[in-house]
Amino acid sequence: MDKIVEHARSREVESERGKRQLIELRQSVLEQKKKFLLDQAYAEYNPDWCDYARPLRDENTIRKKLHNIDERLQIIERALGRIKDGSYGTCAKCGKQIANRELFLAPEQELCKECFKNQV
Repeated sequence: MDKIVEHARSREVESERGKRQLIELRQSVLEQKKKFLLDQAYAEYNPDWCDYARPLRDENTIRKKLHNIDERLQIIERALGRIKDGSYGTCAKCGKQIANRELFLAPEQELCKECFKNQV
């Protein structure tokens, strides 16, 4: 019984740590998006803004970059949702527990190591 309680406490601590990491990560990604949009706006109104402005003005590059940032934000939000519903740290595919070290390295992780390997 003590091992069950200890395991539950360990997962609870891991969820809290993961939540803090995810909130910091979300803030960092939002700052990255803000900087990109500000750079894009500056490049739009200052076309002579050195060579840096040229790649920023390519619409495909802009869309792809924003899509990647938004996709990363969605992954982070899903992870925060898993913390809220109590499924954080559980593989979305097989239901096994994701190792704490894996969550420490990538708190937004949805899959255990085995499922991730099989997906790639």
